[in-house]
Amino acid sequence: MKTMTPTPDANEPLRAFVATLLDETLTSEDALYAGLAGGLPGHEAFGSDLIEKGRAAFRNARGGIQRAICPRLQEPWAQALITSQQSGDAIALAAVIASIIGSAGIGLNAALAAVLVVRLGARNFCPNLPA
Repeated sequence: MKTMTPTPDANEPLRAFVATLLDETLTSEDALYAGLAGGLPGHEAFGSDLIEKGRAAFRNARGGIQRAICPRLQEPWAQALITSQQSGDAIALAAVIASIIGSAGIGLNAALAAVLVVRLGARNFCPNLPA
């Protein structure tokens, strides 16, 4: 009998990185906001107040992000990810949200914005989602 050797998953480093961002004990919310500010055009002018600039950028983009993601998060597949307690599902949810944000041209780092949405809670971010 021939055995198959598993091939490494090319996405594993990305999953590990997103898992680190989602883990509150490894990455603070402030670090995510600072990353958002650092990812914006002209961020050099922000000086040392990157956290507040990132919070302001996220706050300003919130309506656009909500219009882009909230209707999609009402779909059954998204609800399954939102209600799951599995870390792999949180990573998958962040990836889907990042893809939607990136496609919408919001102007923020889509991955960091998506992680913030997941960490804040999709139901908190999208008040129209079913309970």
